[in-house]
Amino acid sequence: LHRVDRRQRQMCIRDSVGLELLQRPEEYDQIVLMNDSVFGPLYGLGSVFEWLNRSGLDCASLSSSNELGYHLQSYFLCFNGCLIRNGILEQFLSGVVQEDSKGTIVEKYEVGLSRLLLAGNWNIGAYYDVRELSLWRRILAVFRNGKNKGWSYFQLCRRAVRGQVGNPSLTHWRDLIESGVPFVKVQLLRDNPLSMDMANIHRYLKQFSSYEDIQKYLA
Repeated sequence: LHRVDRRQRQMCIRDSVGLELLQRPEEYDQIVLMNDSVFGPLYGLGSVFEWLNRSGLDCASLSSSNELGYHLQSYFLCFNGCLIRNGILEQFLSGVVQEDSKGTIVEKYEVGLSRLLLAGNWNIGAYYDVRELSLWRRILAVFRNGKNKGWSYFQLCRRAVRGQVGNPSLTHWRDLIESGVPFVKVQLLRDNPLSMDMANIHRYLKQFSSYEDIQKYLA
């Protein structure tokens, strides 16, 4: 919390959130749900919370994706008081059960939540929203992210031209960080699912003071 603006320090932090939290909806102006799939913050969150407060969104994330349809990525989700008091969040979370497949989790809960909110005409959006990325920015991100050259570059560029960003927390990791999202995916550094140039990624991340902690986790 020492990196968060003083105006934002009046908050309740819990390691996990049960449904009992949502049984007192009148107590909260916002609820932020985060998970442990990211490293960070690499720098302060002040600008993020300022954006959240002025966005006017009922549900906001740090990034969105158009894989499996437009949806908010769930590593950071902020719900405003109106949505909390409506009961739709409690209803959705009460239906969450353990799943064995990550793909099922993403489709059923991450994508499913966004579909539910859009169907209910709730206003949702992301700090880094794939719907707002220009063609030039999508292509530039491919070349700046440390992808190995060759056929994979061609495939990603072709997808970028078509507006298929994929999972921006992987495909646009650097653009995310430089746009104000102070997190990097654990999966990117641990598993390298897109065969990125990891040496280049680590050289970039060394500029952040939390990089030493990242290295310790990955060791």
